[in-house]
Amino acid sequence: MMILYFLLMVSAYYRGMSCNLRLLLLYMIEIIFLKNMWRIFMPIVIHSEVEETPWREGYRWWTIANSSNCKSSYMSISLIEENSGTPLHSHVSEEFIIVLEGCVEVNLKGNKSLVFQDQTIIVPINTPHSLKNLNSEPAKLLTFFPISDPFSQTKYIDGQSPKNFLSEFHH
Repeated sequence: MMILYFLLMVSAYYRGMSCNLRLLLLYMIEIIFLKNMWRIFMPIVIHSEVEETPWREGYRWWTIANSSNCKSSYMSISLIEENSGTPLHSHVSEEFIIVLEGCVEVNLKGNKSLVFQDQTIIVPINTPHSLKNLNSEPAKLLTFFPISDPFSQTKYIDGQSPKNFLSEFHH
């Protein structure tokens, strides 16, 4: 609605402008309008603009997709420092964890495995699992859930939920 009002206001002044000023004005409108138009029709997330979510000590978390920009999925990027990770827990949906950099030890139903860069962990529904970075270099992960709020029904078998983690979902 604001764009329509803006265009009506500009058209009133447009008739009295010189040709060069008209071209400059049209160029400026095109830049402003088109530069931001993709955000209206196609949600593209610029990772460097995403705020970090307080999570756990040594475990940094950035939410890329949730109910604020998509209907039925959740995705995040995280960095896990040495000797940090998650306690044993389970979710009511599948979880897909892609190791983008580094290596993590995964405990899936009591079976421990090392998962390296360019490998994916597929955690079945309601399966107890935990992660830990045993290396001195941070591990970078991309995590995906096929539901928009995967943490509201997470069950912690060991440990507890991260501080303030529900604030992201229940403002």
